[in-house]
Amino acid sequence: MKVVFAVGNPTLAIDTAPYTSVPMAMDYWKGLDVKVLVTKGAIQNLQALLTGQADIANLGMSAMYSLATKHPELQVISLAAGNIWHTAVPEGSAIKNQADLKGKTIGVQTLTSASFLYGRAALAGAGLDPDKDVKWLPVGVGAGAANALKQGHIDAYASYDGPLGTIGSILDVSMRSLPSIMDDQPGTLGLVTTKKYLTENRDIVVEFLRGFNAGQHFAAANPLAAVQIHWKAHPDQKPSNIDEAKAINQALSLVDRRFKVMDQLGSDNLTGYLDQMTVQKSLDFFFKNKIIERPLKASEVTALDIAKDAAEYDIVTVERDAKEWTE
Repeated sequence: MKVVFAVGNPTLAIDTAPYTSVPMAMDYWKGLDVKVLVTKGAIQNLQALLTGQADIANLGMSAMYSLATKHPELQVISLAAGNIWHTAVPEGSAIKNQADLKGKTIGVQTLTSASFLYGRAALAGAGLDPDKDVKWLPVGVGAGAANALKQGHIDAYASYDGPLGTIGSILDVSMRSLPSIMDDQPGTLGLVTTKKYLTENRDIVVEFLRGFNAGQHFAAANPLAAVQIHWKAHPDQKPSNIDEAKAINQALSLVDRRFKVMDQLGSDNLTGYLDQMTVQKSLDFFFKNKIIERPLKASEVTALDIAKDAAEYDIVTVERDAKEWTE
């Protein structure tokens, strides 16, 4: 059965390995013909779902919940327990906390990105006015963002673990995340489908989620294997201007933290599952911090009972696969 999976990463960078190349290479999507649809981000992913171009999509929940107010057919089917969103500065920066950002310029991918919304929430949680106390500058990702930091056009960069690691790699510095109220906020990233697709293809969704979970656990258990699997599937992502050892070290510095965060267990110690109370607290947090425009009820926008079913994957086999994997 064919499943079109929308991934909001136009280059399928190394941080997508756990849910693209790894489950494909390890055959964790058994019986499914999963096709990855590459998009530029969350909004495009949701548009692909709504127009029938995709069946399942991964994205930040800020975009999902905002659009859910107009499109109740969208349903969250899996939520990450860990948080990947941070505002970071180069290790040597004098900025130590969110309050130190007052009067500074913060870079973001775009002014419509989840990173912008989550960055604003982090500032508000520290008592700053995100509209008056800082300046926001869209600088894109990768080389553009790195250059903005290097040239002093921005003092910090708000994003998620993958792009933050990429910037550090480009600049050959460690990026230090500033503590924020986002650090312990679950349910900021997940998987989405439509009510129609879920109703008609529940068994397929469960199998997809099991393969997705298995890929993430494999990557967390053996990040090096995940990196090498991804490079084999996407050789354009492997640096060609440095030697193998340095390329591997750089890649691991980019993804090790991300892989482990995404593998954190949620409610009832289940992968991808958060109970209704936890989701509602997250939604209330989103509304309070102006990440979404109106209150939402968890029961209206989530179908996480399916995540419970999908959490029962063969973890013993996955751990053995990760331990015994060789290139």
